[in-house]
Amino acid sequence: MVFSIAVAALLLTSAVGISSMMKIRKYSEDALITQMEQNLYNIVTDKAELADIQLEGYAGYIQDFSSYIHKLYLNPSAYLKKEVLPPNPENKGTYSLQRALTGTDISLEEINDEMGLLGNLEQVWDPVITANSEIITTIYIGTESGFMISYDAYAAEDSEGNYEEAYYDYFATEWYQEAKHAEKAVFTDLYVDYYGRGLMISCVAPFYDADDNFAGVVGMDIRMTDLHRSVIDINLGEE
Repeated sequence: MVFSIAVAALLLTSAVGISSMMKIRKYSEDALITQMEQNLYNIVTDKAELADIQLEGYAGYIQDFSSYIHKLYLNPSAYLKKEVLPPNPENKGTYSLQRALTGTDISLEEINDEMGLLGNLEQVWDPVITANSEIITTIYIGTESGFMISYDAYAAEDSEGNYEEAYYDYFATEWYQEAKHAEKAVFTDLYVDYYGRGLMISCVAPFYDADDNFAGVVGMDIRMTDLHRSVIDINLGEE
């Protein structure tokens, strides 16, 4: 009888102990999961803040370019004209200025002085793009006068693979219209680059002539693949 009571007591104690252990284990698992979730949130938040800081830096470049262009318009006689030519295959792989027109109706004679003035942008674009060559692929302007100047190492060919006078009607594009009405630096939506350079985003801003009239848009194309990977590639361990 005593033995039976002892066995029953032992079983009851064991059951209570096991139950307590299971509760403790469940509590520990919940606490661990909660801690992991908080750690993951902190990691993502930190990386997102880092991405914001980087993007704010690019927006700062664009605002500086916009201000510089305005200064060019304010005092054109203080600057030498720099010729801007159509894409040249000999420039492929080397950073260079190249022009594109919105259509065949654009008269080079009428835009030559303005384009030569804006060719001075090379001196402010070059140090920025060379220092950020893994991120910034192209810096460019599109003017209300109907010509575009870009600075990159691609010597972009036209849709038929020719390196002659290039044409690109950018007036109705998202980047041009967004910047025109934003009055400040803005970012476009993410997109896949046409030339296979990966996931991209463009930062664009309007610029103004000597009379403070809208004169065009300055922008840069930013390779987001590495930045995107740094945000989503979080090592959480094997489990």
